[in-house]
Amino acid sequence: MRRPITIATTQYTVGIDREANLLAILQRIDEAADHGADLVLFPEFTNHATWYRDQDHCWEVAVDEDGRWVGAIRERAKARRIWVAFNAATRGPRPTVYDQNYLINRQGELVGTVRKKVLIGSENDFMTKDDVEPEVFDTELGRIGFTTCMDGVLPETARTVAVKGAQIILDSLNSHARDEGALHVPVRAAENGVFLVSSCKSGPLIPLELFTGFRNRVPMAEHLIHAPGESQIVDPRGRVRAKGGWRTDEIVYATIDPSEADEKRLPGLGDLLADRRPEVYGLLALPNEQLPLVVNPSTREVDPFIAAAIQTETDPTVEYAVLRGLDVVEEAADRGAKLIVLPELYPFEEGAVASDPAAAAAVSRDVARRIAALAAERDLHVVASLVEEADGRFHHTTFLWSPAGEIGRYRQVHIRETDRSWATPGDRFVTFDTALGRIGLMSGYDGLFVESARILASMGADLIAYSTCWRVEWEPRLAVRERAAENHVTIVAANRADSPIGRGAIIATVPRFPVPWRGRLNPADLTESSPGIETFVRQTVDPVASRNKLMVPQTDAIFNRRAELHGPLVARR
Repeated sequence: MRRPITIATTQYTVGIDREANLLAILQRIDEAADHGADLVLFPEFTNHATWYRDQDHCWEVAVDEDGRWVGAIRERAKARRIWVAFNAATRGPRPTVYDQNYLINRQGELVGTVRKKVLIGSENDFMTKDDVEPEVFDTELGRIGFTTCMDGVLPETARTVAVKGAQIILDSLNSHARDEGALHVPVRAAENGVFLVSSCKSGPLIPLELFTGFRNRVPMAEHLIHAPGESQIVDPRGRVRAKGGWRTDEIVYATIDPSEADEKRLPGLGDLLADRRPEVYGLLALPNEQLPLVVNPSTREVDPFIAAAIQTETDPTVEYAVLRGLDVVEEAADRGAKLIVLPELYPFEEGAVASDPAAAAAVSRDVARRIAALAAERDLHVVASLVEEADGRFHHTTFLWSPAGEIGRYRQVHIRETDRSWATPGDRFVTFDTALGRIGLMSGYDGLFVESARILASMGADLIAYSTCWRVEWEPRLAVRERAAENHVTIVAANRADSPIGRGAIIATVPRFPVPWRGRLNPADLTESSPGIETFVRQTVDPVASRNKLMVPQTDAIFNRRAELHGPLVARR
């Protein structure tokens, strides 16, 4: 059995003097070893600040994998008996440069290297992206995988190494985006059930004396080129064990037990990885040019409108619960809502469906008729999660109605443990073209799987209607915002008032790209209702904003994914 280990992660400023940068690494290796750390992680591009005159200059200041610069780090790791993970721009055949991570053991041996898969912005002008599937290294410390900055902003790389068994993901950052440390880092830990260790620079990403020339190429205020620091060690439930300060020069430590990452079970729900449905995820393997988003894009012009996410209370008298839910729908309509989403299995108390699914299906048929009539009467689009009976089987099904009647339905793909006694899973995700844009549907347990929203976004959804009940603390805290951000799509999430987690219904909106750079890479903003009561939250949403996925030049939320490198995501067990 492996013992607990102490992780150190660093944050500091990297300049343009390559030898001074090497000295900074060696000094911090010593400091981490003196503190008793088993492994120390360094930021992205430790060899040189990310300012280059041209590609040839980038190659000149890069390091050789078998050269003196890397060799000095290996020697210090051996001398201090400590594992070292660092990142440096690394030379290939001239003028090729790779953004490369190194993993060095206590003996100073190079255990392996991993190159960045997804380049961001001007990195595409100077560097070459990797063409190798993400690797996991089985070490004395645990099973270690890597993401590198933009690799972690998109969900696929972290998901792939988690599926391949990683317990710890090391994430080196060269970022001046505040939403990396606040959102992308902790959510990747939680959604994959792994420890995630990030190391981000602090201070200016390029020397201030060079800033004028940089600003001529990229309009940006001087204070916005500063990296925030905020390096952190996050546990498999998305809880921060240790975190560096804002723009400080420091090393952060935490002692962890990597075996905690082997427990993926969520009580009453299931297993975060074992409950994935690779046989339904085939779209994730398609080349970008074959995605529905490209082949059949959503093009209907839609003005912004008000959407409402309903939070309803249940009652032992089902009819009363039905009527109160419809009352809140009418109230939201009175306040101008045109799309209204009801929560997961809204008329039924927890456990009621499992005890008598046939009765629940009968109630659901009646509720469906009433909602259809209300949608027609009030000129609404309504989404509700109910029980469907078909061919002798029962499904947890989400319906979408327009004023003209039912548009379509979605049978839940991911079924939680407590519903498996009655619910037959669906076999596909669906979107529907409506007068309000292209709407994708998901429900409940679906939201804990990164693949669900990713597939809907790749199908061209302008908006995702999500009927749910918060059962995991990190989902409303991190995952809803992340699903909106990483896919650049609006999400309307309706929650039950009796949800075990004390959070409200949430609407996550995204702006139209491009947006001026103000320190967030892919903004998504939440509006939330008060928890635990019958109410609703409403917000003006802009479906057309979801159609442009270009976060910054040469960096797209969908088209920068590397489908060819993520075969494990669709491999059937």
